[in-house]
Amino acid sequence: MSRETKILHRPFVSEASKLNCCPMCGQAMPIAGVPEGVHLTPLQTRIFEILRLASTVGITVDELHATLYPGEPVSMRKRKSIHVHIHCVRNKLEPHGWVIKSTYGPGATYTLKHLNGANQ
Repeated sequence: MSRETKILHRPFVSEASKLNCCPMCGQAMPIAGVPEGVHLTPLQTRIFEILRLASTVGITVDELHATLYPGEPVSMRKRKSIHVHIHCVRNKLEPHGWVIKSTYGPGATYTLKHLNGANQ
């Protein structure tokens, strides 16, 4: 099984691809766990939900790419874009007790954790 096939079989990746969007405007619908008063763009909301579903396992940039941009080839521009969006999400959520941690090196992952210990 190829790496790409394995990515698509991870339960949180397939769940995240079914996130609710408004059928009229495409805006992401409110997601449980996003603190009240935090405004996330539709893409940032999807990233938050994907990280939340990934729980303590975490998710790689390539897995995020496969979920956010299905069928599109991975490019350095898209990878950098994902890093920038995660940076923005991190800055918006940290004052509300959420932390996005990252590991480095091959297979590096992002994980989302709430400071009270629960991955709501």
